[in-house]
Amino acid sequence: MERELYEAAVEGNKTSLLNLLQEDALLLDRFITDRYPESHCTLASMLGHLEFVDEVLICKPELAKETDSRNSWPLHLASAKGYLQIAKRLLQVDPDMSC
Repeated sequence: MERELYEAAVEGNKTSLLNLLQEDALLLDRFITDRYPESHCTLASMLGHLEFVDEVLICKPELAKETDSRNSWPLHLASAKGYLQIAKRLLQVDPDMSC
């Protein structure tokens, strides 16, 4: 299931994400426990998948502040790649992230 979630994040496939969450409602919780180097919110933010990021943030808003293996937030990656809508969405979840 981890591979399917990774592929859904890379593709920005919101439908796959929702299907996976139906199978395992705690799937996104596993990333909060630092078991993986990058959260799927980070991957989707870096790749510009707004709908996928939105769905992750609806389910687990705390993933907006999860850092990757280089200590970057999804906000850093979305901003660096020029994905303004994703950056705005992440800041809506936590406006203090910009400080």
